[in-house]
Amino acid sequence: MKQLRIKLFFNLYYFGLWVLYFIICKAWFLIYYISQTKQLGFDTISQIIIQGLKLDISMAAYICILPFLLVAGSVAIPISINNKIIKGYNYLISLFTNFLMLFDLALYKHWGTRIDTTPFIYLDTPKEMFASVGTGLLVLAILLWVITSLIYIYIFKKVMNKWLKQFKNGHPAHAAVFIMAAGLLIIAMRGGFQASPINQSSVYFSKSMFANHAAINYAWNFMHALKKNDYYGNNPFNKLGTNRANQIVNDANAPLQINSTQKS
Repeated sequence: MKQLRIKLFFNLYYFGLWVLYFIICKAWFLIYYISQTKQLGFDTISQIIIQGLKLDISMAAYICILPFLLVAGSVAIPISINNKIIKGYNYLISLFTNFLMLFDLALYKHWGTRIDTTPFIYLDTPKEMFASVGTGLLVLAILLWVITSLIYIYIFKKVMNKWLKQFKNGHPAHAAVFIMAAGLLIIAMRGGFQASPINQSSVYFSKSMFANHAAINYAWNFMHALKKNDYYGNNPFNKLGTNRANQIVNDANAPLQINSTQKS
């Protein structure tokens, strides 16, 4: 039972740290755009945090699914290997989410939307993508990326190692409990039991579009756009193949061409 308790506490702390991380990211966003934030009342700022929790929890659930499954597998996987995978995964995710956060901070001022897959359009022409971002801002972003990543990694090592060091394989029956815990994350990913899964509009609450945008979880927004394959080489209005589309246009134009020829 001791191993069951230790690993359940690990799951709770790990999930909670990611939710807290995304709340802090919201604070970064509001501070960075302080001139717009000043125009919002205290109640609105509070609602940004409260309403935004829906997507924060959803995104934290996506991130936690692999560690939760690894905890379930720890009844059989050698603990040293299991812990190294969890730590390595967390470090990589921390670096990536911090990179997205700072990219989002830098580009929101110019694009007016939270980060999605739009930057993929400019992968072949990076100069165009960074044309709206000054050198000073890039340097600041890199420094913030390094600092915030190191801070979160330090917190993870400080807090989570307390539990990871106590991991032992445990009873095989414990795996069922941890698989159920991972299953609960699926509900959190969807935002509840409703028919339609959670989306950006779920956190919209204000007439101020800046307040609504501030409530959106930037990482969730990016992942959602990635799943939809938005802006990544696909025209959302392209429903037919090129040959079929050309045939329809040519058939529609044929009578006009005949009339034109007869008149001439």
